[in-house]
Amino acid sequence: MTLDVDRERLRIEEARFALEERRTQVELRERETELDKKKTWFKEFVSNPVAVTLSGAIVALAGNALVVSISHKNALELERRKSQSELIRSATASGSMNEIAGRMRTLLDFKLIPDYHDAIKAVLNNPANPDPVFPQASPTQEGIGTKSSTDTGRFTGTAGWMYLGKTDKNKTTWVESSAFGQFDRLPDLQVGKAPSELLKGKTIVTKGYKYLRGAGEPGRRVQSPVKVVLNPASSVKIRAIDDTGEDGGLPVVWAEVEVQ
Repeated sequence: MTLDVDRERLRIEEARFALEERRTQVELRERETELDKKKTWFKEFVSNPVAVTLSGAIVALAGNALVVSISHKNALELERRKSQSELIRSATASGSMNEIAGRMRTLLDFKLIPDYHDAIKAVLNNPANPDPVFPQASPTQEGIGTKSSTDTGRFTGTAGWMYLGKTDKNKTTWVESSAFGQFDRLPDLQVGKAPSELLKGKTIVTKGYKYLRGAGEPGRRVQSPVKVVLNPASSVKIRAIDDTGEDGGLPVVWAEVEVQ
């Protein structure tokens, strides 16, 4: 009885394997037929000049569309930068440095110059240079570089720290710096006398725009926040001197001044 059952199971397994083999062969023939159809279509397509020409035209159109898209994007980017540059040019074309700074802050507040936001904000908040770096309008324009500037009277009595310049290692002569030649009546330094002895109590006149900064730390006045920007021809009286800082290994001189 057991032997008969085993034989029946074997017969069933053989039949199942045979069925699986036939199904596999059918699937293989179907795939071969599908592949033959694709090969036939490709041969017909390649041999058809109209189809090839149409395909080339489609590829060319797609390429042209990509180029147009990129060109359009670049044109928009260029136009956006030109628009922002025009706003900055208009804001800096005339007026005092304080008026220019006010206009630039307005542009920043309204997010109208995003491409230049960080650079201009850094200059407005805490410029790295001792002296202003904004584009300067012509000194012949009204309110610039003359005693009639509205800033002259507005800041009378205002006190702060101003960069006077750089000296040689012995502090006996002024050397080239961003402030060199930017003052009238600035005394020469002398051998055997400290800058404070020669400068304290003197009244000098600015030739260019000058930052007036908060007190800050001795030797590091350039890191102090800007209080106001003085116009050219502003008279200031020196109240104290700080020559403890250095720039490039040479002493720098800062003066606590009061606007006259």
